[in-house]
Amino acid sequence: ETTFNDDLTALTDLEDRLWPACEKVATRLRAEGLAGRVALLKLKTADFKLISRRRTLPAPIQTARMLFAAVREMLAAEVGGKAYRLIGAGLADLVEATDAPEDLFEGGEARARAQEKNIDTLRARFGKDAVMSGRALRGRD
Repeated sequence: ETTFNDDLTALTDLEDRLWPACEKVATRLRAEGLAGRVALLKLKTADFKLISRRRTLPAPIQTARMLFAAVREMLAAEVGGKAYRLIGAGLADLVEATDAPEDLFEGGEARARAQEKNIDTLRARFGKDAVMSGRALRGRD
């Protein structure tokens, strides 16, 4: 999760802060050989009210792209002129990636997983800023 210096109200600004959290979660899960079945979104309003949302996914995931897609939908439902001071993303109901259903790494998740594993390798070798997505660049101050 990330706490902002200034409260944010615009969906695009919140999404820009949400993407790095999704990348961090997905990188940790892949490193530990885990996948998650439930996407989590955490928000704190300017008046310190905590909002938590969760969505059970059709299959366990371990990529930032799939996590971001799930929490982005939940975020869009919450934004409506409210000011937020914190945002976070996570995965729950974790399973070993090897114990996940066979369809875990099929389709879009398979492609995203392969790409993100390659990015993990490059970042491990050349540093965390060696490869960045366009979304991550948008969120940089």
